[in-house]
Amino acid sequence: MSVSRLGMAAAVLLASMVTAGCSTIYADKYNFADGWREGEIESTGSAASIATPQFSDCRLTLPQDQVRNGQFALVKFKYLGRNQRRVVPLAGDAPAFRSGEQVYLNVRNCALALVRR
Repeated sequence: MSVSRLGMAAAVLLASMVTAGCSTIYADKYNFADGWREGEIESTGSAASIATPQFSDCRLTLPQDQVRNGQFALVKFKYLGRNQRRVVPLAGDAPAFRSGEQVYLNVRNCALALVRR
């Protein structure tokens, strides 16, 4: 096989892997393109007890009374092959989440609740 054909084959393989990764649908409901990602809860607690992540933090966009009175989770997920973290609010009526629990989270919308996997 010539070098140009080998390069072309590698490019096609890479493109198919990227396309497959971006079109993933979790549980036929949580579409990757809509911002859903698989994650793992690292910790839960009040806004003050959760560490500030490097990636994103819903506490910055929520009303202050929700931040003051709400419960939050620090969730680890993969983004471009690297671990990232996001602080998300926990719904008051949702059953308690625990560290290590597998969830779906939406990285585009803080109003969408975590979903257990």
